[in-house]
Amino acid sequence: MAQLHDSWHRAWHGLGARGEGESLRDALIARYDEPQRAYHTLQHLRECLGWFDRIGALAERPAEVELALWFHDAIYDLGRHDNEQRSADLARESLTAAGVDGVVAARVAALVLATRHSAVPAGRDEQVLVDIDLAILGAEPARFAEYDRQIRAEYSFVPADTYRVKRREVLRSFLDRPRLYLTEPMHAALEEAARRNLRRAVDEVFAAGPANRSMPPATVIPVLACPDVSAAAAWLVRAFGLTERLRIGSHRIQLAAGEGSVVLAEGDPGDGARLMVRVRDVDAHHAMAVQAGAEVAGEPVTYPYGERQYSASDSCGHVWTFSQSVADVDPATWGGELVDAP
Repeated sequence: MAQLHDSWHRAWHGLGARGEGESLRDALIARYDEPQRAYHTLQHLRECLGWFDRIGALAERPAEVELALWFHDAIYDLGRHDNEQRSADLARESLTAAGVDGVVAARVAALVLATRHSAVPAGRDEQVLVDIDLAILGAEPARFAEYDRQIRAEYSFVPADTYRVKRREVLRSFLDRPRLYLTEPMHAALEEAARRNLRRAVDEVFAAGPANRSMPPATVIPVLACPDVSAAAAWLVRAFGLTERLRIGSHRIQLAAGEGSVVLAEGDPGDGARLMVRVRDVDAHHAMAVQAGAEVAGEPVTYPYGERQYSASDSCGHVWTFSQSVADVDPATWGGELVDAP
């Protein structure tokens, strides 16, 4: 409690608030101990205050940044999307009631709003505050893994497939930033570690699923054109020992070959083979292909069979389809029939 007591006393009096504010401090501590929280707890607040002790002197108005840290997760309702706004309102109202100048209280509220992480921090105090709030991304691997589990625990009510898609989006949004930490000390201390943690987490989320039943498990899948798909599949099963995995009417069949897969699609063999490649992030992949000058056939599209895909031609004219699993879909819901799923 000494850390919390000392921090509160320093920041409270630094703003010129009346009295000691102990009842407000205790109410905030109680909020951080609410049962729906797993990450946004006193552990997170203490870690933030520990980082403030290290870099708080960089702030133009240190007391305001320190009080904003106390309030930034004061209201945490997982069923709402305005927690930062409500926390900012609580900060402004509480500080004004304690005799803090209205301009100062408004600045503290604005700092709390900066932890929405929806815009680049505008000033030095916002930079210090946001860097501290994101310090967890650059934590030691064991602590980062604990943080990842804690976030999942807070969102345990979200279905696994939905959570994986949304979590991957959040992690990628941080990785896509040109710079995570805007203050020099935090950038030097945490930038590389944060990017390692984020890349590993993105990979783990992808590896965890969803394992879409509508798709072969292989990463690279040749797509061969045949005029009679059923006859061709029967021949490959008999002659080469492949196994039918999924049949889509009479025009498309997935075949398993050990750990690999082949798709037969109705068409002219003279059109050549196509390749399907499963990727972690099809939108990022699409952007990379466009930047490299690939002939891309439109934007990625999400299909009813649980895949988000786009197609492109390479420099030799070969057609590739890149596919990201976004849901585990029963093939029966879109006209497919599992024959012998591996």
